[in-house]
Amino acid sequence: MIDKFIKASFFAAALLFAPALHAQLSLFNLATLDSLQPGVPIGKASLHTNWNKTTTHNVVLFSDLNFLFPLPQHAFEFNGNLILNSIENRLATNRYFLHIRANLWKFEERDRALHARLFYPEIFLLQAFDYGRGLNFRWQTGLNGVVALKRQGSWRVTSGLGIVTEYENWRIAGRGALPANVVIPPGTYDYLNGQNALDRNGNIRIESLRSNFFVYFVGRIKMVQINAFTSVQVPFQAPFKNLPVAENLPLNNRIYPRYTIELSMNIPVIKKVSLQTRFSLQQDQGQPSFLVPSSVFILAQGVAYQF
Repeated sequence: MIDKFIKASFFAAALLFAPALHAQLSLFNLATLDSLQPGVPIGKASLHTNWNKTTTHNVVLFSDLNFLFPLPQHAFEFNGNLILNSIENRLATNRYFLHIRANLWKFEERDRALHARLFYPEIFLLQAFDYGRGLNFRWQTGLNGVVALKRQGSWRVTSGLGIVTEYENWRIAGRGALPANVVIPPGTYDYLNGQNALDRNGNIRIESLRSNFFVYFVGRIKMVQINAFTSVQVPFQAPFKNLPVAENLPLNNRIYPRYTIELSMNIPVIKKVSLQTRFSLQQDQGQPSFLVPSSVFILAQGVAYQF
């Protein structure tokens, strides 16, 4: 009865917070992925305290919510991440990520178990918000071709290559109108207006098409369950390729790849509870905001519950 109550509570939390929820990293362990049953959903939730290098803010809480719904051939996955920060002596939601993907024709059923095929397509949707870095929102939609490089033993390795369309909205400086010391040269202003990329509050809109390459690992070393993800997204052209030089603005006319690394290590405590360490690092140079460091990382320690 208690287990059913906890499971129902987590599903209720998902419904409440899904619109306001990182992560491309799937957090389910190897034993769980090897015992999937068609039509039986599984979930995992975790809560952490963490240390980070993003802005001058102190991060208080870091949470993950993951759902996986397998069918006889397909798999649908939801990954959400929410960070609660201490900002100027008050609490505020500082960052969230929401990632939904569909792995189509991923499975074949043998011996009453689901086995991954060698190759399958994947479509996904990502939404992100990052107050401290000036990112009002980022929407991504993409299509990947995925290859299961290793499908047996104590490790699973998959890799994918695809195309991503991206729509972003950034704050050049703080909220509201641009500060008096931020002066946009006439030539730059005309260029941005011509691209319909600038509003009067100093928000920059960027649309881009990127290549997407990733590798995903899941396995174990003795008692430690490991999930790892790394990706590179490269735009096909610079966001403002003909932009006149503007020395006092964080705008660029160069191509910068975006590098991401995510790692999760779990040590089981009792049947469904584990101690979890999360690490993520992203190098995202060349964004149009004074608020953006070129790289950010998060190290988090907490507890995870699978339901």
